[in-house]
Amino acid sequence: MSNDFHLHEESLKDSNNKVDVYDKWADTYEDYVNGLNYLGPSNLAKEVFDYFDQSGKDNFKILDFGCGTGLVGVEISKLFAGKYFFTIDGIDISEKMIQHSRDKNIYRQIWQLDLFKEVLPQQYQYDIIVSSGVFLEGHVSFKMVDILLNSIKPFGVMFFTLRESFREKNKEEYVKYVTNNNRIEILHESSIAYLPDVKCKMVILKKLF
Repeated sequence: MSNDFHLHEESLKDSNNKVDVYDKWADTYEDYVNGLNYLGPSNLAKEVFDYFDQSGKDNFKILDFGCGTGLVGVEISKLFAGKYFFTIDGIDISEKMIQHSRDKNIYRQIWQLDLFKEVLPQQYQYDIIVSSGVFLEGHVSFKMVDILLNSIKPFGVMFFTLRESFREKNKEEYVKYVTNNNRIEILHESSIAYLPDVKCKMVILKKLF
Protein backbone atom coordinates (compact mmCIF):
# COMPACT_ATOMS: atom_id res chain seq x y z
CA MET A 1 0.00 0.00 0.00
CA SER A 2 1.48 3.37 -1.04
CA ASN A 3 1.76 6.23 1.43
CA ASP A 4 -0.48 8.33 -0.83
CA PHE A 5 -3.19 5.67 -0.78
CA HIS A 6 -2.93 5.56 3.02
CA LEU A 7 -3.24 9.35 3.27
CA HIS A 8 -6.21 9.29 0.90
CA GLU A 9 -7.93 6.78 3.17
CA GLU A 10 -7.05 8.87 6.23
CA SER A 11 -8.51 12.00 4.63
CA LEU A 12 -11.93 10.32 4.42
CA LYS A 13 -12.11 9.55 8.13
CA ASP A 14 -13.88 11.83 10.60
CA SER A 15 -11.64 11.06 13.53
CA ASN A 16 -8.27 12.53 12.55
CA ASN A 17 -6.59 15.91 12.12
CA LYS A 18 -7.05 16.98 8.49
CA VAL A 19 -4.36 19.66 8.73
CA ASP A 20 -1.85 16.97 9.65
CA VAL A 21 -3.06 14.64 6.88
CA TYR A 22 -2.88 17.28 4.14
CA ASP A 23 0.41 18.74 5.35
CA LYS A 24 1.93 15.26 5.00
CA TRP A 25 0.27 14.74 1.61
CA ALA A 26 1.01 18.13 0.02
CA ASP A 27 4.21 17.28 -1.87
CA THR A 28 2.85 14.18 -3.60
CA TYR A 29 -0.88 15.01 -3.74
CA GLU A 30 -1.04 16.22 -7.35
CA ASP A 31 0.88 13.32 -8.84
CA TYR A 32 -1.32 10.91 -6.92
CA VAL A 33 -4.72 12.39 -7.90
CA ASN A 34 -3.60 12.90 -11.50
CA GLY A 35 -2.72 9.22 -11.53
CA LEU A 36 -6.26 8.45 -10.42
CA ASN A 37 -7.67 10.54 -13.29
CA TYR A 38 -9.19 13.13 -10.93
CA LEU A 39 -11.52 15.13 -13.18
CA GLY A 40 -13.36 17.13 -10.50
CA PRO A 41 -11.40 20.39 -10.94
CA SER A 42 -11.53 20.49 -14.74
CA ASN A 43 -15.22 19.58 -14.90
CA LEU A 44 -16.12 22.10 -12.22
CA ALA A 45 -14.25 24.82 -14.11
CA LYS A 46 -16.13 23.92 -17.31
CA GLU A 47 -19.45 24.23 -15.46
CA VAL A 48 -18.46 27.70 -14.21
CA PHE A 49 -17.32 28.83 -17.64
CA ASP A 50 -20.40 27.45 -19.43
CA TYR A 51 -22.71 29.11 -16.90
CA PHE A 52 -21.25 32.58 -17.49
CA ASP A 53 -20.22 32.25 -21.15
CA GLN A 54 -22.06 34.87 -23.22
CA SER A 55 -23.78 36.18 -20.08
CA GLY A 56 -22.43 39.67 -20.67
CA LYS A 57 -20.92 39.70 -17.17
CA ASP A 58 -17.28 40.41 -16.47
CA ASN A 59 -14.79 41.22 -13.71
CA PHE A 60 -15.55 38.18 -11.56
CA LYS A 61 -14.33 37.87 -8.01
CA ILE A 62 -13.93 34.14 -7.31
CA LEU A 63 -13.24 32.26 -4.08
CA ASP A 64 -11.86 28.71 -4.25
CA PHE A 65 -12.90 27.04 -1.00
CA GLY A 66 -10.60 24.14 -0.10
CA CYS A 67 -8.18 25.25 -2.80
CA GLY A 68 -5.55 22.65 -1.86
CA THR A 69 -2.65 22.78 -4.30
CA GLY A 70 -4.58 24.99 -6.73
CA LEU A 71 -5.97 22.49 -9.23
CA VAL A 72 -9.32 24.31 -9.60
CA GLY A 73 -7.61 27.69 -9.90
CA VAL A 74 -5.45 26.38 -12.73
CA GLU A 75 -8.45 25.08 -14.66
CA ILE A 76 -10.52 28.25 -14.19
CA SER A 77 -7.57 30.39 -15.25
CA LYS A 78 -7.14 28.33 -18.44
CA LEU A 79 -10.75 29.02 -19.43
CA PHE A 80 -11.20 32.59 -18.17
CA ALA A 81 -7.83 34.12 -19.08
CA GLY A 82 -8.08 36.41 -22.10
CA LYS A 83 -11.87 36.32 -22.07
CA TYR A 84 -12.84 37.79 -18.69
CA PHE A 85 -11.37 40.03 -16.05
CA PHE A 86 -11.23 37.96 -12.87
CA THR A 87 -9.44 37.45 -9.58
CA ILE A 88 -9.26 34.22 -7.57
CA ASP A 89 -8.70 33.99 -3.83
CA GLY A 90 -8.31 30.72 -1.94
CA ILE A 91 -9.00 29.20 1.45
CA ASP A 92 -7.50 26.00 2.80
CA ILE A 93 -6.67 24.52 6.20
CA SER A 94 -3.23 23.19 5.21
CA GLU A 95 -0.37 25.67 4.89
CA LYS A 96 1.74 23.11 3.01
CA MET A 97 -1.00 22.62 0.41
CA ILE A 98 -1.34 26.41 0.18
CA GLN A 99 2.39 26.73 -0.56
CA HIS A 100 1.83 24.69 -3.74
CA SER A 101 -1.10 26.96 -4.67
CA ARG A 102 1.05 30.06 -4.21
CA ASP A 103 3.72 28.60 -6.47
CA LYS A 104 1.21 28.62 -9.35
CA ASN A 105 0.87 32.43 -9.21
CA ILE A 106 -2.85 32.24 -9.92
CA TYR A 107 -4.39 33.34 -6.63
CA ARG A 108 -4.54 36.97 -5.51
CA GLN A 109 -4.40 35.84 -1.89
CA ILE A 110 -4.89 32.63 0.06
CA TRP A 111 -5.97 32.29 3.66
CA GLN A 112 -5.21 29.40 5.95
CA LEU A 113 -8.58 29.33 7.71
CA ASP A 114 -11.02 26.88 9.27
CA LEU A 115 -14.32 28.65 8.61
CA PHE A 116 -16.02 26.62 11.34
CA LYS A 117 -13.75 28.40 13.84
CA GLU A 118 -12.81 31.67 12.11
CA VAL A 119 -14.58 34.22 9.95
CA LEU A 120 -13.54 35.50 6.56
CA PRO A 121 -13.43 39.32 6.83
CA GLN A 122 -16.78 40.76 5.74
CA GLN A 123 -15.22 43.10 3.16
CA TYR A 124 -14.40 40.07 1.01
CA GLN A 125 -17.52 39.37 -1.04
CA TYR A 126 -17.49 37.16 -4.11
CA ASP A 127 -19.48 36.74 -7.30
CA ILE A 128 -18.57 33.05 -7.45
CA ILE A 129 -17.51 30.44 -4.90
CA VAL A 130 -16.17 27.14 -6.18
CA SER A 131 -15.26 23.98 -4.31
CA SER A 132 -14.07 20.61 -5.59
CA GLY A 133 -13.40 17.61 -3.40
CA VAL A 134 -14.54 19.16 -0.12
CA PHE A 135 -18.16 18.02 0.36
CA LEU A 136 -17.34 14.40 1.04
CA GLU A 137 -16.61 12.00 3.87
CA GLY A 138 -14.21 13.26 6.53
CA HIS A 139 -14.21 16.88 5.40
CA VAL A 140 -16.86 19.60 5.92
CA SER A 141 -20.51 19.29 6.88
CA PHE A 142 -23.29 20.89 4.85
CA LYS A 143 -23.50 23.67 7.42
CA MET A 144 -20.51 25.06 5.53
CA VAL A 145 -22.85 26.00 2.66
CA ASP A 146 -24.64 28.40 5.00
CA ILE A 147 -21.31 29.81 6.23
CA LEU A 148 -20.03 30.36 2.69
CA LEU A 149 -23.20 32.25 1.76
CA ASN A 150 -22.00 35.05 4.06
CA SER A 151 -19.16 35.68 1.62
CA ILE A 152 -21.22 35.67 -1.59
CA LYS A 153 -22.78 38.81 -3.04
CA PRO A 154 -26.57 38.78 -3.50
CA PHE A 155 -27.34 36.75 -6.66
CA GLY A 156 -23.82 35.33 -6.58
CA VAL A 157 -23.39 31.68 -7.48
CA MET A 158 -21.77 28.70 -5.74
CA PHE A 159 -20.52 25.64 -7.62
CA PHE A 160 -19.47 22.54 -5.68
CA THR A 161 -18.84 18.86 -6.20
CA LEU A 162 -20.79 16.51 -3.95
CA ARG A 163 -20.10 12.85 -3.41
CA GLU A 164 -23.44 11.05 -3.52
CA SER A 165 -22.38 8.65 -0.76
CA PHE A 166 -21.76 11.62 1.54
CA ARG A 167 -25.16 13.17 0.91
CA GLU A 168 -26.82 9.79 1.41
CA LYS A 169 -25.27 9.54 4.88
CA ASN A 170 -26.21 13.13 5.77
CA LYS A 171 -29.63 13.58 4.18
CA GLU A 172 -31.21 15.57 7.00
CA GLU A 173 -28.35 18.04 7.15
CA TYR A 174 -28.43 18.49 3.36
CA VAL A 175 -32.14 19.21 3.44
CA LYS A 176 -31.69 21.70 6.28
CA TYR A 177 -28.76 23.67 4.87
CA VAL A 178 -29.32 23.28 1.13
CA THR A 179 -32.73 22.05 -0.02
CA ASN A 180 -34.76 24.07 2.49
CA ASN A 181 -32.40 27.04 2.80
CA ASN A 182 -34.46 30.13 1.99
CA ARG A 183 -31.32 32.13 1.21
CA ILE A 184 -30.62 30.10 -1.93
CA GLU A 185 -32.13 28.76 -5.11
CA ILE A 186 -30.81 25.45 -6.43
CA LEU A 187 -30.18 26.21 -10.09
CA HIS A 188 -28.84 22.89 -11.30
CA GLU A 189 -27.67 19.49 -10.22
CA SER A 190 -26.18 16.85 -12.48
CA SER A 191 -23.80 13.92 -12.44
CA ILE A 192 -20.20 14.69 -13.39
CA ALA A 193 -17.07 12.67 -13.95
CA TYR A 194 -15.03 13.10 -10.76
CA LEU A 195 -13.00 10.02 -9.82
CA PRO A 196 -13.41 6.61 -11.46
CA ASP A 197 -16.05 4.54 -9.63
CA VAL A 198 -17.10 7.50 -7.44
CA LYS A 199 -20.62 8.84 -8.03
CA CYS A 200 -20.53 12.61 -7.84
CA LYS A 201 -22.89 15.50 -8.45
CA MET A 202 -22.21 19.06 -9.55
CA VAL A 203 -24.45 21.43 -7.58
CA ILE A 204 -25.05 25.05 -8.59
CA LEU A 205 -26.72 27.41 -6.12
CA LYS A 206 -27.67 31.08 -6.36
CA LYS A 207 -27.75 33.32 -3.28
CA LEU A 208 -31.03 35.24 -3.22
CA PHE A 209 -30.27 37.83 -0.57
